[in-house]
Amino acid sequence: MLFRSLILFFLVLTACQSGSVPGVSSELSSLSSLLSSSEIVSSSLSSSEDILVFDDNVVYGTDERHVLEYAYLPSESPRAMVMLVHGGSWIGGDKSMMRPYRDVLVQQGYLYVSINYRLLLSGATYVEMLNDLGLAIQFIRLNASFFNLDTTQMALFGVSAGAHLSLLYAYSRTSPIPIDYVVALVPPVDFSDPAFLTMGNQELQLFQINR
Repeated sequence: MLFRSLILFFLVLTACQSGSVPGVSSELSSLSSLLSSSEIVSSSLSSSEDILVFDDNVVYGTDERHVLEYAYLPSESPRAMVMLVHGGSWIGGDKSMMRPYRDVLVQQGYLYVSINYRLLLSGATYVEMLNDLGLAIQFIRLNASFFNLDTTQMALFGVSAGAHLSLLYAYSRTSPIPIDYVVALVPPVDFSDPAFLTMGNQELQLFQINR
């Protein structure tokens, strides 16, 4: 079944069909044991199709930034996920920034998931940020029955720094759920300007592994 192209309503966005490339990180693998016992507990479930199921404080990993929010409308049909990745120049931002897209996504039958991820100011590089995307996807995959999730397809939707991470993840990692589309809003893709690498602070190194 083709992933329904809700993406078309974002006419100002860049939509790219992506493939998967093997390369799961050791950090992501080491956290998989934690996830294997993770379960979501929510008091917001309702049998009414008019009631939005929403939780904005779900922990998906061990770091304080490993928090996501989700929303959906009750339905008997399996729902595909759109995972949203906020912007903020890799140094700031929050999952709530993507909430304006929530209602239109759930009204089209999608599972809305918006995540926080580790940032440059905490010493993370793009490697850890990509690991966090994979960790969040794996968490949702392990709770597929809770979400009545279609595990055969998903989309990533990022803005600015989140768009960069979404594209990089889709084209360089093997996702626990196959990624059919990436929706990238104003993604930085040309890093020939060295200012992008440090954001004006030499202590911040987006593409340098701080080990």
